[in-house]
Amino acid sequence: MIDLDPSGATTGTAQGVNEINVLVDQDGTNMPLANTRNFPLPGGVRVLDPRMGLYRASVAEAVASAASAGK
Repeated sequence: MIDLDPSGATTGTAQGVNEINVLVDQDGTNMPLANTRNFPLPGGVRVLDPRMGLYRASVAEAVASAASAGK
């Protein structure tokens, strides 16, 4: 789960963001060989202090993981 604007801000956000790139390292040990995944974003996306949660078994668990990111 990626929350691009966890604060819900409508001002002070980055402008012109149209893509997210994520490095995928399936076994967690070989970042130099990680694959890049690109995700296009719709127009008008607001980005401010984004958070990325870890893959979890449910959406609720992924949201909880994102909420604690960077803390």
